[in-house]
Amino acid sequence: TYWVTTEILKATNLKIIVDLILKFIDTAEALLELRNFQGMVSITNSLNSSSISKLKMAWDHINKSAKSKKEILEDLTKLSSPLAKYKDYREKVKNLDNCTPCIPLIHPVCASLASLEEVLPTYIEDNVINWSKLSKVASQIWEVKRFTGQYDITPVPSIQKYLIEAEVNLIFFSFPL
Repeated sequence: TYWVTTEILKATNLKIIVDLILKFIDTAEALLELRNFQGMVSITNSLNSSSISKLKMAWDHINKSAKSKKEILEDLTKLSSPLAKYKDYREKVKNLDNCTPCIPLIHPVCASLASLEEVLPTYIEDNVINWSKLSKVASQIWEVKRFTGQYDITPVPSIQKYLIEAEVNLIFFSFPL
């Protein structure tokens, strides 16, 4: 997420900013086609971040010249929305074959596991293991683990080198005590 934001904010003129935003929308869409939901969400979150959404002139230009791209971003954002416990995402993933290569979202699973831990006791009366809870936990873990397909992607050394050497400006705020 920080890398996408940094790349866009490093741009020196409006045309480059617009081109980068459009390229990242295309990249997020390609990640969805590859079923790399985690990567897709990272990019859409960056494009929807306050730093990028404040680039009003760029978004105005995109709305005029590439409205379909803005609609694609809206669809990707809806798919990755946490509303209704990631309902749209869960529907999309539910129908995927187990042999399909997929990088699922980890956040919905973690949220479900945290909720199970908070709501259901691990032991019930007389220190008996709550098998119902453990079955639900196993079901959540299976949602991530069930995808066994392998991607057939050839590494591109120049892209790997660029990503390894990419400058990412992380801003850390320090608060006086």
